[in-house]
Amino acid sequence: MDPLFDAVPGKAYYAISFRDIPETYILGGRCILCRHVGPVDRHRIELRHGAGEQLRYVGRHLRCLACGNTVRNHFTVVGCYLTRLLT
Repeated sequence: MDPLFDAVPGKAYYAISFRDIPETYILGGRCILCRHVGPVDRHRIELRHGAGEQLRYVGRHLRCLACGNTVRNHFTVVGCYLTRLLT
């Protein structure tokens, strides 16, 4: 199971937008050919396409840095920022 579905439970990939994913999650891209996974600059992408844009439309512009593939790559979650609890 893709960790993206843990970040946004109950939504299909085609319906997820950037604003659905909490800021504490680090977004990445996954290549369908070589299965390479790497982080993406979420804020840069949101500025360009908008926070309400669905991932499926923006994913068309992802390019794998390992093999150069530009077809059918998709977003995933590659990590989570640690938050400090203030006591």
